[in-house]
Amino acid sequence: MKYSKMALLAVTTAFFLQGCNDDSNSNQTTIPPPDPKAEVVGVWTSDDTDSDLLGLVFLEDGTYVHVQVDEAPTVLARQTYAVSAFNNQAAVDKQTYAVQSAASAGDGMEWGDYSIDAKTGLLTTTQKFDNNGGNGLSDTMTRYIKVTDDKLTMQIDLNKDGIIGDDETFSFSKTKSDNHLGFWRSGDSGEGLSGVAFLDNGQYIQVEVDAERSVDNPENGMEWGNYAINQTTGELTTNQIFDGNGTAGLSEPLTRYIKTSAGTLTLEVDVNNDGVIDADESFDFSRTKPVTPPKDDPAAKSLVGLWQNKDTDDDLLALAFFDDGTYVHVEVDEVAPFANEDEDSGMEWGNYTLDNKTSKLTVSTIFDNNGDTGLSDDLLRYVRVSGDTLTLEVDENKNGVIDKGESFTFTRAKSENMLGLWRNTKTSNELLAFMFFDDGTYVHLEVDEAPPTTDSTSDEISGMEWGNYSVNAMTNLLIVDQIFDNNGGTGLSDPATRYAKVSGNVLTLEIDGDSIDFQRQ
Repeated sequence: MKYSKMALLAVTTAFFLQGCNDDSNSNQTTIPPPDPKAEVVGVWTSDDTDSDLLGLVFLEDGTYVHVQVDEAPTVLARQTYAVSAFNNQAAVDKQTYAVQSAASAGDGMEWGDYSIDAKTGLLTTTQKFDNNGGNGLSDTMTRYIKVTDDKLTMQIDLNKDGIIGDDETFSFSKTKSDNHLGFWRSGDSGEGLSGVAFLDNGQYIQVEVDAERSVDNPENGMEWGNYAINQTTGELTTNQIFDGNGTAGLSEPLTRYIKTSAGTLTLEVDVNNDGVIDADESFDFSRTKPVTPPKDDPAAKSLVGLWQNKDTDDDLLALAFFDDGTYVHVEVDEVAPFANEDEDSGMEWGNYTLDNKTSKLTVSTIFDNNGDTGLSDDLLRYVRVSGDTLTLEVDENKNGVIDKGESFTFTRAKSENMLGLWRNTKTSNELLAFMFFDDGTYVHLEVDEAPPTTDSTSDEISGMEWGNYSVNAMTNLLIVDQIFDNNGGTGLSDPATRYAKVSGNVLTLEIDGDSIDFQRQ
């Protein structure tokens, strides 16, 4: 690795509080330090590098990817390349080599295994593939990692004197990981690596390493460029800035489409240019996300269920935690007269993890149509469960402590007979669930395909519905009356005849002769 701050950063990034005073400390809870081993998973971009591209992504399987381009090829060079490509293929190869080598011999990627000491934060790496020269994490320097408030601090003993100086500390910011954004990895790469990161600045990075992992293979390496996605058709267009993996990646002039659904990104490529996407032209990628806590984790398990806040000015405020590591937040800020147009009313669905030691709650949203409410903003949150009470602590002013007014209490909703949280996992819907409360109200939750559009149009099929309900004790006839509805024609708002009956932990909903079962959560 180079012994300079720029190259040192080259060693990592591109892919990818001070308390305020209160009247009494009794109203504050000191936020515990985050666990670096759990917090490091994600895509990180450098805050202070001179390189055009510099980044790190840590995966939950214990591997990492480092990418770097010190100086991107100039526009003039790329124009020369295009002219050569038109006239002479041999000139194309020559010009490509000249442009890329002119940038830096250390431009490229590095892929390997990593481990972090839970107590000291010491980072240890071993490389599987390395074509970025002296850059990256392949040298023998001592490194430490700490993550706080979506900031990764890497300390590197550059001069090997056993002391970390001010010029040996480097800061990285965590990039967004929702909808199509973030790092996606193909499950078909076997012993190799095939993945792509979409960043929120309109750039992408694609990495490709085959099972042989040879640096002499011209298709092993990284590709960096700009991208755009047609919001109507999902068509993906790209423009390369740096291409170090030959014909691999997204540089070939092919028609491509992407769509995301519940943690999966599907890339459709019209390989044979016939205008049709065949079955073998569709490729699935999985999202990088934090490790889901074991199902027997007592802290996470205590969250599972339905929780309601009755001490709020909102007309409805509830949280539901499922045992598959997903959550739902529902909120209706004000019912009449424009409830369905209130951008802060609606539902939010996503993944969650709960740190067993610090009680820190981390979420990543899959579907969100409730605007600025919910858990989707960038704030530190802690959840503590005591009996039937859930306390949600939110560092809203980002001062490093939980002040008075930043703690919210939820009560576990009753779960008996028809009351409680119910979910169906057998339909094609990404999410289909009901909440029935003891005040005679219900919530219907549905996400048809994640992440769908969030516009409240008449044909919208994803969202939530809230209303009053009653069940005839003799006939089981279910009667509903909507208060808030932003999921269009789905839910219980159409004039159908419905019956609801409970047997053990199964709720059966019969609609015009058809039935569907929901499991108690």
